[in-house]
Amino acid sequence: MYKLLDAGFERIKKNKVFFGCIIATIGIVIFMIISNYLDSINYNAQIQTSELVSNYLPMIGIFIAIFTGLFVGTEYSDGTIRNKIIAGHTKTNIFLSNFIISSMVAILFELVWIVFVLIIAIPLFGKPTIELGKLLITSFDSIMFIIAYCAIFNFISVLSCNKTISAVACILLFFVMLGITVTSINIIQTPPTVQKGEFNPDTGEIGFEEVENPKYPSDAKKAFYQAVVDILPMGQAFSLGAGFETNLYMLPVYSLALIIIFNGVGVYLFNKKDLN
Repeated sequence: MYKLLDAGFERIKKNKVFFGCIIATIGIVIFMIISNYLDSINYNAQIQTSELVSNYLPMIGIFIAIFTGLFVGTEYSDGTIRNKIIAGHTKTNIFLSNFIISSMVAILFELVWIVFVLIIAIPLFGKPTIELGKLLITSFDSIMFIIAYCAIFNFISVLSCNKTISAVACILLFFVMLGITVTSINIIQTPPTVQKGEFNPDTGEIGFEEVENPKYPSDAKKAFYQAVVDILPMGQAFSLGAGFETNLYMLPVYSLALIIIFNGVGVYLFNKKDLN
């Protein structure tokens, strides 16, 4: 396993996708802070550094999808996986080494974002204001859902024999999870009442009254969609990034379940896969 990890990290040092994701992350940091700084000057907007730190969470999945899909998928096109097996490495170790490398790279993406935000934002907007306990649990939750992302995308990439297909599949899955998450959050946040307007022909005015929203979901329906948001890595990213109300202590449990399931099934299927 050590030799596989060492070889993987040596590949990363020369990987253009890895450095491209790092540069893109830093570029987004700079653009976001400049935009927020201009808003604070022109519109007197109150900007919190702690909010800027969490803004990357909903975006990080696309970088993980791109990196994992191309980095792992390249091993097939280059014949690296076959060479590893010929050298005596087990398929289980090959699968898990790619998962570990992807996870460490993904966490590095998050750390790069945090460091650059703090360096640039603190002089402009002040230090982050967040309780230590909440900081620790949200940080742990973030790491766990990032690793869950890696388990899912590594599962797709290792079981695919083409780097283009694996990269496209990972990116498409990211957007599918995004669509499901946004839809679920919209349903959860449906207001119980809406304003209904009626025209009064006598006065020529339109009057408004609060009426029950016919699209307001039942408690069971809200609970279902809340579970969807809590389980999906994208849903967790939105919950943590936007500060939606959720059980912060259950999120890492869902992430751990995804990590175990996708790695367990992935190792089983990869060992059954014919690489000839």
